[in-house]
Amino acid sequence: MVSSPADHSGFSLKQFSESERFRFSIAFQLALATETGIRFVVIDRADVLDNGKRKLLTALLLNNNLEQVIVLATREEGTPSQVPEGVKFLSLSRQMPSKQLLASAVA
Repeated sequence: MVSSPADHSGFSLKQFSESERFRFSIAFQLALATETGIRFVVIDRADVLDNGKRKLLTALLLNNNLEQVIVLATREEGTPSQVPEGVKFLSLSRQMPSKQLLASAVA
């Protein structure tokens, strides 16, 4: 159950769309990493986001007080031509020519 402090209404995570659940999981991980002092998160399935939203996610992660972030996603295009400083792309499988599974690490 997720509740709103403003009006004390609650929502079951089951009521959220796939995109809302994904965004909630990122927010929860960031809050947990910050509060515990771990400063490390792993985000899987970033491929549910379109390119514009992936850029927003990257900006959010780069502007957080985290030591390490690993983002996993499938990508058909390969590594982008412009990669922000502190971001590294790795191909996790050389046997998937039509689709590459990429992990981006933000240091």
